Amino acid sequence: MFFWMHFKEKYLFSNENMEQQLFIYKNLVINFYYSNKSIKKNIVDIKNLCLFFPGLPNFINKEFFEKRISKNTAFFSVYYYGTWLSGGKFTIANCRKSVKTAIEFVKNKGGIKTYDKKEIAWNFQNLYVLGYSFAGNPILKTNINRKDVKAVLLYSPQIYLDKKEVKTILGREKATNFFKFNKSHLQFLQRTHFRVLRGITNISWFRYFCGEDSSSRISISSQYPKIVIYHGLKDEMVNPAFSKYFHKTYKNISRLFLIKKMGHDKELFKLNHLQR
Repeated sequence: MFFWMHFKEKYLFSNENMEQQLFIYKNLVINFYYSNKSIKKNIVDIKNLCLFFPGLPNFINKEFFEKRISKNTAFFSVYYYGTWLSGGKFTIANCRKSVKTAIEFVKNKGGIKTYDKKEIAWNFQNLYVLGYSFAGNPILKTNINRKDVKAVLLYSPQIYLDKKEVKTILGREKATNFFKFNKSHLQFLQRTHFRVLRGITNISWFRYFCGEDSSSRISISSQYPKIVIYHGLKDEMVNPAFSKYFHKTYKNISRLFLIKKMGHDKELFKLNHLQR
């Protein structure tokens, strides 16, 4: 069963009182957002736990999660290694390591809060991995087991597949040159965010954003969870052709929803068809 079969719209758009905790696990900084109505016998007890990985340069704000938590739904949100409060260098390999480490932490069902050094525990039935934009490739490149994660949900994901096939798709659809755009985006990040994306100026990121890094090609194992992709057809930043090609390649484990009137923005997270 997919993510939308477990959620009700009232859970996604609640205004319940939100609690926030900050953890540092193996030098990775992780935020925890949950409703105080989820607390039972000093444990955050929920049905659905969402582990969220942002795009670049990262949007992680309290208001985004405040509208989506409920007594049945909570969110963890991650700063990739080498970004913002997390330690280390911002490298392609460390982005994948961030996904692996965060899943490991959440599965522990407990951690030490940074603010008061007290332990907090959580319990859940279903774990979902969510990724926006840039997060698509690190998530899909990480060896995630369906025994641990119920489903992976990707929103406007940046996905690198076979470059020759992708160029054919872009040429056929007369779409914007995806790789050229991302070279421009990389240059923007290097000028404006080099202090908080520590390693973004490395030459390896140029190859990655040009779609020329062979280690970034996607290969999904047979144990990978179900994948659900939402992509706006008006997305001018990450071309929906890439999501189409991914779904075509991995049709047996993925579902794709193309949204006519949406672009590359957070409005995708407000879709009411999660109930399907």
